[in-house]
Amino acid sequence: MKIPSLFYGSYTDVKKRVTTVAEHILQGKNFTSMLGQWRIVDSLTFDSGLYILRTHDDISIRQANFHFTLFHKALEDINGVAEDPFIDTFFSQLLNYDWGLLLLAQSKDGWFGSNMIKDNTIRRIPYLKAVLKFAKELDREGERFIGEDGRKGNFWKCNSSLREILNESTAPKELLSVPLNEALFRNICRKIAL
Repeated sequence: MKIPSLFYGSYTDVKKRVTTVAEHILQGKNFTSMLGQWRIVDSLTFDSGLYILRTHDDISIRQANFHFTLFHKALEDINGVAEDPFIDTFFSQLLNYDWGLLLLAQSKDGWFGSNMIKDNTIRRIPYLKAVLKFAKELDREGERFIGEDGRKGNFWKCNSSLREILNESTAPKELLSVPLNEALFRNICRKIAL
């Protein structure tokens, strides 16, 4: 993956940068047009740091990693709720990048559920299609991910949003009862006619 350096650093540093970007998004600035201000890190040549797919409150973490799931909290902190037409545009832009899918990987953020303001379940199919599109790239990253449970694993194990979406889909339950991997995900997508 080619990841913007926006996401790399200590938890506190990445959180500050993401909060600034979230403010710009809510002011109507295009996220894609902002990407040019960060150096691009090629994950194939850069093996330092894990891909953190969980948001936590422990700001004492100083080790540099890639922190991906901080946007939802930043948008909520600024806007009171992570719902806004500009956030819908931001969501759509993320689906164009393999690393963009990681920003949506924490199920507790509610990117794909219903809340009092909006039903976001319409985002599920576009997300699944994007995961299908980038499945090889995501699988290639190996066991660099840290999921909501704080354990290391691959994309398929650590992406709680993906598991939640699949559990609520029409996928055969026997396919969902085994550990997810790229081949199984592709099979599930065929079964639900993606």
